[in-house]
Amino acid sequence: MTAWLDLPVFGTPDAKKAPLLLDRLAYLDSRHRAGCPDYAAIAASQAGPDDVLACLADVPFLSVDLFKYLDLRTVPRDEVSVVLRSSGTGPRGPSRVALDRPTARLQSRIVTRILGELLGPVRLPMLIIDAPPRPVGAELPGRAVAAVGFMHAGRDHAFALDEQGQVVEETVRRFAREHGSAPCFVFGLTSTIWECIASGRLRFEAPGAVVMHGGGWKKLERERVDRARFSDEVKAATGAAEIRNYYGLVEQVGTIFLEDAHGSLCAPAFADVLIRAPGSLEPCPPGTTGLVQVLSAVPESYPGHSLLTGDLGRIVPPEPADPWCGTRLEVHGRAPEADLRGCGDLG
Repeated sequence: MTAWLDLPVFGTPDAKKAPLLLDRLAYLDSRHRAGCPDYAAIAASQAGPDDVLACLADVPFLSVDLFKYLDLRTVPRDEVSVVLRSSGTGPRGPSRVALDRPTARLQSRIVTRILGELLGPVRLPMLIIDAPPRPVGAELPGRAVAAVGFMHAGRDHAFALDEQGQVVEETVRRFAREHGSAPCFVFGLTSTIWECIASGRLRFEAPGAVVMHGGGWKKLERERVDRARFSDEVKAATGAAEIRNYYGLVEQVGTIFLEDAHGSLCAPAFADVLIRAPGSLEPCPPGTTGLVQVLSAVPESYPGHSLLTGDLGRIVPPEPADPWCGTRLEVHGRAPEADLRGCGDLG
């Protein structure tokens, strides 16, 4: 059994986690250099004189935008079982991420373990605030990616929306009637949940529910909806016991940063986060705002183990009484285009 895979999700001190994670990332770096020429070229341009990864900041990184332009695969095309596609709402179009079956299984296992820290060891009945996912050939469209990944942590799945985005009231009522008073799991994109609740279309009683949401904050920020208001409105509409945000990327699906009880996004044992200065891309000390770089032990079929995102954030200290170990991330939103210019050439 792989040592890094056995680590307690949020119970591993950094002193134990760091060397195991670095060893795994060094393996992935070598694997992707051997199998993906584009990654190899970019990694070589970032490497130091001795090409040794002495710390997490030494791991070469790619800009997530490169997945919009390049076919970044480490496995042969005939071994790809599914291609994940981002929402592609920006001018550059969608990212495409190639998974083989071993990587897909590993991602499912990891996300189930992470969510189990919050939901418990038993899979719970799950209400998804979206329409049933519909693959397009071998591709899975952007908004379906998260739902499909999170479905591994639930059972008795029910979908609250139809294909036109309308709430299926009978489905929601039945779920609340059958499962709402006991522990259950409600999942959706942040913006989708907000649209349904703000419009008055989604109301149900589920005092046993844990509501998990992520993504879509840009639209809510334009409407001046902060996290406190979002949580208050969701609780008022559902009676849910707990509401948690998460941070994750299609390009690194399976690895999520889960909001702790104090509102910070916590890195699990299988991942970590660095902050780099816009412009120089040098690592920043904790507390300094810069570009978010996410590291993951999971991606084997494509070089997604070290990604520079287009998000601004900073590393914050944990609350003294918080039992979870792991680097805490605070995300501030998308970086201005001026901060991102040129990052795609480096990684």
